[in-house]
Amino acid sequence: MSKDSEAVLQLLGANEEQILTEWLAEAGAASSRITEAGRRAMRGEADDLLRSLREGLQAGGAPDDLQAAAWAPLRQSLESLSRSRAAQGQSAGDTSMFVLAFKRPLFKSIQARFGSEAERQMAVVWAVSTLVDGMAQWTVTTYQRTREEIIKRQQQDLLELSTPVIKLFEGVLAVPMIGTLDSARTQMVMETLLQRIV
Repeated sequence: MSKDSEAVLQLLGANEEQILTEWLAEAGAASSRITEAGRRAMRGEADDLLRSLREGLQAGGAPDDLQAAAWAPLRQSLESLSRSRAAQGQSAGDTSMFVLAFKRPLFKSIQARFGSEAERQMAVVWAVSTLVDGMAQWTVTTYQRTREEIIKRQQQDLLELSTPVIKLFEGVLAVPMIGTLDSARTQMVMETLLQRIV
C-alpha cells in the first residue's frame, strides 16, 4: 500500500462519520429535488461506497488504477449505484455529482491533518482527487451502458407489441401489420406466429 493510500485510509478511519455527514450535506445541496426517502437512500449509497473504498485501499488498490482487482468491490458498488439511479430516471450528471461531492469533506480532513506539511498535503489531495474522479467517471460509463440496455429492452418490448398474433376462429390466426417490415420485425413475426400455432 502506498503512503498516500495509507493516509487516505487513516483519514477515513479517524473521521468517517464527519466525512459521511459532510458528504451527504454537500450532495444534498447539489441536488435540486430530494425527499426524506431520498436522503435515507443516499445515506445507504454513501455507506456502501465508503465500505467498498476502505476495502479497496486495504487490499492495496492504487488511487490511479480503478481497473485493478483490489477495486472490484468499489466498481460493483459504483455500478449498482448507477444502475439504480438510471432505473429511477436520474441523470448521469446527478449520479456523478453525488460521487464528486465526496471530495470536499475529504479535502477538509486532509487540510486539518496535513496543514503544516504542504508537500504531503498536495500528494494526498492528488491521490484523493484522482480516485474520486475515477469513481465519478466509472458511474457515468456504467450509467450510459445501463441506459442503452434499457433502451434496447424497450425497443424489443415495442417490437413484440407491434406484432400481435390474434386468434380469430378455431384454426384461423391474424397478424395485423402497421409500418415497415424489416428483417428484425419479420423474424419477430415468424417466432410469435410459430409459437401461437404450436
